[in-house]
Amino acid sequence: MRAATEPKMSVPMKNMPLDRSLPIINGPPISVSSIDPDRTSLISRVLNANGRQVATTGRVFWACDNTGYSSCSASVISSNSSDLIVTAAHCVFDTTTLRWLINCNWIFVPAYSNGNAPYGRWPARETAALTAWTRSKPDYNYDVAFVALSPVNGRHIVQVTGSQSLGFNQPRSQTTYAFGYPVNIGNGQTLQSCSGIPAASQYTLNGYKGQGLSNCGMGGGCSGGPWLQQFNTATGVGT
Repeated sequence: MRAATEPKMSVPMKNMPLDRSLPIINGPPISVSSIDPDRTSLISRVLNANGRQVATTGRVFWACDNTGYSSCSASVISSNSSDLIVTAAHCVFDTTTLRWLINCNWIFVPAYSNGNAPYGRWPARETAALTAWTRSKPDYNYDVAFVALSPVNGRHIVQVTGSQSLGFNQPRSQTTYAFGYPVNIGNGQTLQSCSGIPAASQYTLNGYKGQGLSNCGMGGGCSGGPWLQQFNTATGVGT
């Protein structure tokens, strides 16, 4: 989706796209704990009443071949490098041109709001997407990617925003909160959310059936935003 207004980029892009084949994970539910931001930093950590999901969720921008900016959503997750975000694979790899989009001035803006970037603008360093997506005929069941961000002013993204827990094989029957920047609501200028219990086969895309949240209404631009379970509405932390 095209973005109507874009933040200025103050950090130069230095990236090395990396295509990795990630393993298919089977087994019992597991999760990686969330991480608190580094409170010793001089960067402001004041969050509004909605909690940490505001700081850890952000808007992604990129522009290729002077065609204007496009946008998605993404979330900061716990990792050993403290630099990792998760998003949709179609937000990092174009299966029509077979192009890695992080070579197109790709930046992540946590807590983006009406052109403001309270936690800075973070360029992508490298990415990992499943080969089931990066081939010429992508499998939409594997539309997920991880992006490593470059440090900004000597700091890692998790030190600034904190992170959300990452979970695998979680049961679908739990209440789930979705967050993102859909362009059909306020032109993608503010963070939006909805919640419910995911329904199997909620929609069909190119022959692939996916799960969705009923009556959510978030359109293009929210792709890549987090779906959080065990979500604490007071702290804004979930899995």
